[in-house]
Amino acid sequence: MDGRYFIRGVLYVPLTERNDEFGWGVWAEVERSVFIRYLEVFESDASNEAPGLGFLANEIPGYDDAKNECLSIRFGRSDQRPTFFAQPDSRSSLARHQRVGLDDEGYHAMLVAAGAI
Repeated sequence: MDGRYFIRGVLYVPLTERNDEFGWGVWAEVERSVFIRYLEVFESDASNEAPGLGFLANEIPGYDDAKNECLSIRFGRSDQRPTFFAQPDSRSSLARHQRVGLDDEGYHAMLVAAGAI
């Protein structure tokens, strides 16, 4: 197993006026050791695992400044995708939205940027 390693997960952004969240399905490029550990715990509850690190491997419409964003990866339960979190000190708009959320206007702008409406 040589080369590049990727994990698919969800990066959630809270929606402040809806008491809900929006999840982007994204890929993170990870070190081999993180990928191997993910394979080892894939079929179990890994909620107590220490988070791994990775980097956002795809672009998210409307978040051009988040290219290669450093992510914390939490594996969680076997019936869920891992969840991704931008670093607390990140200054990207994606990290800011993940920390403080999006109001309805911001949510609408995000959907427009993604071509969903």
